[in-house]
Amino acid sequence: MRLVLALTVFFFSNASWSQDSAKLLKQVNTRIDDMQRRFQADLAPLKMDPQVKKLLTRFITVGTDSIQQVVSDESQTPYKERLLALEAHGKFLDAFRYSITTEAFEVYHIRDMRAKYLLLFDEIRHYRPYDEIVNTLGPKRCKLVATAFSDYPQGPRLRDMTIIRTAQTSPERIPGWLSQHPDYHFSDSLLTVWANRAPDHMVRYIKSGVNPTLQEKIKSCQNALVQTMVKIAPERFAKNYLPFAIPITKGEMDFAMIDKLRQDPKAFFQAQVDMEMQNIEDQIQGKPVDYTIPTRAYLKESAVKFYVNTMNFRHEEAKESVRYAELNALRPQDIYMVIVYGEDNFYTSSYLYTYHRLMETYKKVGHDSLMHFMKYYQARKFVQLAGRYNTLSHFIGNMPRDTMLSGIARLAYGLEKNTGNGLEEAMTVAETFPSMVRDSSLRQFMRDQLSNNYNRCVQEPSFFGQKLYKLLMQIYGSVEAEYAGKTDNFSKELAAYLELRHPTLRAPDGTIYQRVFFYGDEDGKSSFQSFLTNFRDKSQWQIDQNKNWITIRSLKGFPTVIYANQPLDNERYDLDKDAMDSLSHYLDSLKIEPHVLIHRGHSYHLSHSLSFVDPLIKLAILGSCGGYQEIFTVQQKSADAQVISTKQVGSKMVNEPLLTKINQRILREQDIKWVELWNELDAQLKKDKKAYGYFVDYIPPHKNIGLLVSKIYHDDGDLNP
Repeated sequence: MRLVLALTVFFFSNASWSQDSAKLLKQVNTRIDDMQRRFQADLAPLKMDPQVKKLLTRFITVGTDSIQQVVSDESQTPYKERLLALEAHGKFLDAFRYSITTEAFEVYHIRDMRAKYLLLFDEIRHYRPYDEIVNTLGPKRCKLVATAFSDYPQGPRLRDMTIIRTAQTSPERIPGWLSQHPDYHFSDSLLTVWANRAPDHMVRYIKSGVNPTLQEKIKSCQNALVQTMVKIAPERFAKNYLPFAIPITKGEMDFAMIDKLRQDPKAFFQAQVDMEMQNIEDQIQGKPVDYTIPTRAYLKESAVKFYVNTMNFRHEEAKESVRYAELNALRPQDIYMVIVYGEDNFYTSSYLYTYHRLMETYKKVGHDSLMHFMKYYQARKFVQLAGRYNTLSHFIGNMPRDTMLSGIARLAYGLEKNTGNGLEEAMTVAETFPSMVRDSSLRQFMRDQLSNNYNRCVQEPSFFGQKLYKLLMQIYGSVEAEYAGKTDNFSKELAAYLELRHPTLRAPDGTIYQRVFFYGDEDGKSSFQSFLTNFRDKSQWQIDQNKNWITIRSLKGFPTVIYANQPLDNERYDLDKDAMDSLSHYLDSLKIEPHVLIHRGHSYHLSHSLSFVDPLIKLAILGSCGGYQEIFTVQQKSADAQVISTKQVGSKMVNEPLLTKINQRILREQDIKWVELWNELDAQLKKDKKAYGYFVDYIPPHKNIGLLVSKIYHDDGDLNP
């Protein structure tokens, strides 16, 4: 009797559980149906490429219906697991909808996101390894999947992976995050990322002594590289040791060895080149390579400081043997690094001599031998510079024709493969177009390559690739039209950069705020004094100052406030950067967010200034040598920003009249029409031959190929060429 009763209770309790579970499944499916309808409704008014919208709509409807059916019909899977899977998909739909409707997600990555999500959906709900998939996702996409699977046992780990992925992209945010989450269990992982991605920032933080709790956490971190930062931080010449943090960590170098190297700039630079050459070899062999971002940043700094700036400074020296003396002792790989990291910091004459000095070594064996020797390291950058400085024909001319054409094909191929910086690669290719269209043997070939790659991406299909090659075809057509004198065919996308409307520069309180960055070397101090001459009219401007910064306020005209840090000593103590940080804290405390950013200083300081660019910056004036190269950095952080830059020498002889004319228009509450302003500057500076020589290499927003690339890319037109 008891057995019968037990079986009866078991049967009815299971029947009840089965009914409840079926009810829960129905409820979650109903919620997903509601999400589908909401997603479609929000998607309908969005301006988006029709093919992309069609793909997304199919995923929302047919794809989701299929997932619901498969999961609901899995009779062998426990109800709780089925509910968990459906809830996860519902969360993904909701998070994905929000990301797309708020434009936080790059729509041309939708196909890749859909594919990766479906793989993860299968792996995670069956409790199989998933790291390989997650490691291919950027921070935003990683956050999407972490949100979706937050209720799974793997949820906390996915959240941690998202935090680390975000930290890798924005390491400067790590100390703030750790300060807010002092008990975070993966603190050592974040500290390791910080040391590996932003060592200068970490060393300055350690020196500052702020937040004793975090300071203690840094000092007790078990990671060897972090401990190297702790060791370097108090040193007087910390800046010299940071490039060699990895060999210091491995015990291969010590401070005394580096001090000795630093006494000879050539030895110091070549040691950095040797490290990077070893990194190249290790990467080819599939070995893990750390500290790559800082290594290249320090290599660039040394190349510019020891060689490019030296050659530029001696530009009035008649004897080449004197002006370019430092190049004589360099190896081919050293000179190659000077070129690819010197980039736009070169004066034209400095670049040309350096380029031909390098090519002399390969005159008899063919220029393609150089690329083989350098393992095609930074090949696109090298070709880009050859195009910009009009040496491309010379470079490819000393190659077998088949090799030459395959090199051009290599330049144009596969831009879509790197979803992280495909746009930057497209900018690099676009920089070669003016040189390509001038060479009759390459003009049609490059056009064909762009068309072939576009068609390949249509066949794959790759929406991201279609977008990149479509914009390159448009730009190439504009460059060809300009070369042929057919200005009527000028790209319509460029029209947006013909003027900067006054209201776009205003803060919520109606004031226009500007921020100017000065650095503590001799040129920075000189530029600072020159800058102040723009504000001598005491009836127009009021200047207040403290030990770290100055504040310049308009007394008449449209409300305008300009903040500039004092150019304090940076040779030993980085006091100029401390002053910038102090000003930042002050502006943050008042919730002041400048819309205009102005960099004044050498190009090797520019990356620091650009770390302050945010989406609110609408005008960036990169008044340094070679500021043109950093357009992508600005556009990446603020897609709507307009940029003034120079391909050659940044000079106060141009910067001051330029800023004066811009401020005159701001005070008069006028839109800035770049053609008009540039014509005024042209007429004014022509009277001074030296100043005009600098001015002709300044690039206004409406003549900037890099800006044009970004503008077309962010335009949501369809993919048809």
